[in-house]
Amino acid sequence: MINAVIVLQRAAEPGTPIDTGNLRASWFTVSYKGGGNLVPSPKGESFAGPQAADMQSHHRVVITAFENLARAQATDAAPVLIFGYSANYAAFVHELVGVNWRRKTKEGVVLAKERWLYKAMQDKKAEMLEEIRKHARIR
Repeated sequence: MINAVIVLQRAAEPGTPIDTGNLRASWFTVSYKGGGNLVPSPKGESFAGPQAADMQSHHRVVITAFENLARAQATDAAPVLIFGYSANYAAFVHELVGVNWRRKTKEGVVLAKERWLYKAMQDKKAEMLEEIRKHARIR
């Protein structure tokens, strides 16, 4: 399942709005087996700006909470993997349709994609399912 999330993250990342990079840095993936953030933010980004310390602290709290939730819900026969963004504004930014979010890049400022994560899931569904199939074991 981790490989499927890597496929998703790689597809979603180019559409993620970037201002300070905090949204992208807030990406996390946790498993019922623990181990912390299994698929950290791409390019090893960290939080920036005046709220960086608070966002980092909140990020750790979110990861711990979702690890605990995954452990409570899963078994080896029914594993659970939870992924998303810990930034408290992530859902708002993702779901707000019709806004021209910007993405600062080395090449300049370009438009980001609205609903970038959902669109990546739709676009990469078959590839993600194939990654799960390749690594699944029938017991």
